[in-house]
Order: sequence, then structure tokens, then C-alpha cells
Amino acid sequence: TDTTLKSHELVEVLARFANAGIDFIAIDGGDGTVRDVLSWGAAAFGDDWPPLIVLPKGKTNALAADLGLPPRWDLDRALERAKAGSFAHRRALVVADVDDPQSRVQGFMLGAGVFTRSIGLGQSAHRWGAFNALAVVVTTFWTLAQAFFAGRGNAWRQPTGIRVTDERGKPVAGDDPQRYILLSSTLEKFPMGLKPFGPVREGLKLVILDRPRRKSLLRIPLIAFGRQPRQPERFGFHWLAPDSYLMTLDDR
Repeated sequence: TDTTLKSHELVEVLARFANAGIDFIAIDGGDGTVRDVLSWGAAAFGDDWPPLIVLPKGKTNALAADLGLPPRWDLDRALERAKAGSFAHRRALVVADVDDPQSRVQGFMLGAGVFTRSIGLGQSAHRWGAFNALAVVVTTFWTLAQAFFAGRGNAWRQPTGIRVTDERGKPVAGDDPQRYILLSSTLEKFPMGLKPFGPVREGLKLVILDRPRRKSLLRIPLIAFGRQPRQPERFGFHWLAPDSYLMTLDDR
């Protein structure tokens, strides 16, 4: 089915839901489906969404992992919990085009640099039968291995043009125009106990690695589980919690 047609249908369905004043929206799918519903439903619901019920049926379900949903989670069980008033609160990450502020995408994870190549690798992991936490492990360790053992000319060792500033244009986390990876999220807990943003906290979080030096890459496994090095800037790492930021990319 044509993607544009599917999006158009989704907008119409969500608009009908908004006009009907429904009590809940159940999303049967993974993180990508949640992203589509939030993005296309923003015009209908604005900031006044009904509670969402997430049924993690996708290839990646990081939101479900964050919410701590049990393995046997279905609509009947979710409705029972919802009617009992059992809810978790999360804020979506909103990405807008600076030249077209109305063109927005909403979700819970944003990445740039080597992250985009890892996402492509993750699609291959799905074809191999690895999903959810296992897919995260496969892509993370494959990316690290490629970056650590490959020569400087290898694509997995290349930084990307990523410029990050605050709303006034002041550089964030130094002014290096080349960054290796940028991760941003509003999730609080991650699959397999990973803590790429350090201690659990609410709101928007941002982590950047400037260059893929081996002394920096060696620390990533410990960092992934929440052990940040002393003087992280010395290794090119930056952890921030801005309300918003501007980003210019030379890549996807």
C-alpha cells in the first residue's frame, strides 16, 4: 500500500477518534507505529490526548521496555489496568524542521551519526531473527567491533557533520563540527538495563561522542550500563539535559 495513502487514512481515523471523544487509544505495534500515531495525530489531539495503551507487537519495542510491560500483555489486561487508573507518564520528543516548523515528527528516540548506520544494521538483525533486546545487543556490539578494529578509512570510523546549538545559536557541548554519534531520548529505562544517559531521569536527554578514538570506544560498554568516566570531555563524551536544541546534519 502506498505510504502516503496509509498516512492519509491514519489522519482521518485519528480525527474521527478525536471528534468522538474516545476514552483510550490502543496502539498495536512497535516504536515505529507509536511514532506514526503521535506524529499524525498531533493535528487532531494537540496537547489533549486520551491515555494511550501500548501493545508491543513490533520489531523494536523500546517504549514498552521503558514502561515495564509484562510479557503477556494484551488489550483486556491493559484495559483493566487503565480503568483502575494505573498510568505511566512520558513526554514525547518532538522534531521539527527549522524551515517548516509545522512539519513535525514525534517519538521517543532520535539519533545521528553512526547511529543511522546501526539502524540499517538493525534491520538486517531483524531478518536474521533478532528482535527487541537481542537486536540491540547485536547491533551495538557489531558497531563497536567495526569501529574499534577497522582502519581510519572504514565507514564505521567516520564522524559526520553534526552541529548542535541552543536556541540562540550558541554551540552545545563544544564547537566540533564533526561528531561520531548523537543520541537523544525522553525514555527513562532502556532494554537490558542499558543506561546510555546515566542515572534515570525524566525529560529530554542528550549524549554526544565527538570522535571514535579507541580510548573512547573502550569505555562505551561501561558507559552503556551507566558508569560515566571522570572528566568525560577528555574522551569526547558529553551528557546534557536541555529543554531543546538546534541540530544541523550533513547526513540523514
